[in-house]
Amino acid sequence: MANVPLRRAILDAKLSNQNLADRCEVDVKTVERWLQDERESRTSGTSWWLPRH
Repeated sequence: MANVPLRRAILDAKLSNQNLADRCEVDVKTVERWLQDERESRTSGTSWWLPRH
């Protein structure tokens, strides 16, 4: 499920993903990960979401 509350807050504040990234001092790709559908992250081939053992 996408992070709808965060997406709504960004829109209400009239911010872009880049604006939020700058304010949080993170890369814009990090903001995009916060917003993306959880299922997309599981199938995208990335392993950043996997817990470490």
